[in-house]
Amino acid sequence: MPGSPLIVAGASAGAHLALHVGLRGVDRPGDVDAVLAFEPPVDPLAPDWPRARVEGNPWQRLLGHVPAPGDAATLDCTVTTHVGTGTPVLLMHGMSDDAVPPTQTLVLAAALLAAGHPVHVAVADGAHGELDLRRPDVDAFVRRFLVAQTAAVIPNVDG
Repeated sequence: MPGSPLIVAGASAGAHLALHVGLRGVDRPGDVDAVLAFEPPVDPLAPDWPRARVEGNPWQRLLGHVPAPGDAATLDCTVTTHVGTGTPVLLMHGMSDDAVPPTQTLVLAAALLAAGHPVHVAVADGAHGELDLRRPDVDAFVRRFLVAQTAAVIPNVDG
């Protein structure tokens, strides 16, 4: 439908993919209207995430090798290297996440803000995979973001 917003979303590895699609675009940067990313892994070289650089980790399965500094594939899969398109992004993370450190979301939020992206970020109670979208506070946070982004794309949208 012409005029419909293109919004991509995902959780964990799906959030990583949604961020790449949203920040890089489908056909070109800027053609995605918004991204919702829950518990996104964004930087395998983060100093507080040494497990991301050991044999058998999910990054190795993505890249075909353990992430390494100076490696082109590692740099390309690091989400912060693709900021700057201005795409609005919602980030949410559980503060007790021991699979993907919450700092992944916070570092990305800072990079997005510095690059001029509208960013909505929340760190909530819960561990990895426990962000319940039906929880009233989570639901309200996501709805406010979606209403704001939809209204920016489709005039006369009410919340």
